[in-house]
Amino acid sequence: MSTSAIERTVGFFDLAETSAPAQADETGRRHMQRRLDLMASAVQGVGGQVVKQIGDELMCAFDGPATAVTLAIELAAEIDALDQDGATVALRVGLHHGPVLEEGGDLFGDTVNIAARMTSIASPGQIITTEEIVCDLPAEARMSVKLFDEVRVKGSSRTRPIYRVLWAPRAETLGHTQMPALRTRTASGVLTLHHSSGELRVEHGSEEVRLGRDSRCELVVRSEMASRFHAVVEARGGKYLLRDQSTNGTWVRMQDSPVVTLQREALPLFGEGVISLGEAVGGNPKHLIRFTCF
Repeated sequence: MSTSAIERTVGFFDLAETSAPAQADETGRRHMQRRLDLMASAVQGVGGQVVKQIGDELMCAFDGPATAVTLAIELAAEIDALDQDGATVALRVGLHHGPVLEEGGDLFGDTVNIAARMTSIASPGQIITTEEIVCDLPAEARMSVKLFDEVRVKGSSRTRPIYRVLWAPRAETLGHTQMPALRTRTASGVLTLHHSSGELRVEHGSEEVRLGRDSRCELVVRSEMASRFHAVVEARGGKYLLRDQSTNGTWVRMQDSPVVTLQREALPLFGEGVISLGEAVGGNPKHLIRFTCF
């Protein structure tokens, strides 16, 4: 059987169920398959190829990055708005462009592996991609892409920058560690982050603020436990959201509330409290970020 090397954009489109369906398992499975069929039809509708289905995930290929990114945004929004069975389902996507080996209708090689790695990094509702994708996008599309982190991919000795494609979900996907009472509250005033390296103010309408060890972050925390781009704070939907995107997690203690641990999850910040990147709140006090939101 012949094997040929071609340039393709590879994407993994994974359905992540963030709350259980109301129906029995078999009915829920049928609803999930309908979502997958909807996605497959959309991929084929833009000239893409559905290579295979792996559980609740589609591996797809496209001729170029722009088509793949545009479709990923459209599908993420469509899945977010779809309510078939009472389940909350979000799409997470990983994309990469490069040479692949095609054999027997399947694709192989580093490009496939890197795209799969991007998907494993993505939280539900996120689209994570590589520099190879971003560099090939038109200028207006690149405005919706933000540097997310730097990671080492298996088989490579160097780290590579990875990016998050921004889009507007119906609602933030909040993890199980969060307190229900915080989900419906709205924030007023200004969020101020206090750290030994300085003070930072975040207002509604501001760009998102990055927290982490890298000097390119808006608030730099020189802790070995912190990831280079550990977390972001963004003003969205009347809330100030802290979103963990790290390896070690983020600890948050708000007044009159228990400590919350975030693992690639988001949490609204209210009142005043303490944020610790990569270690429990009781760790090194010089690495703590204190915040007030009044």
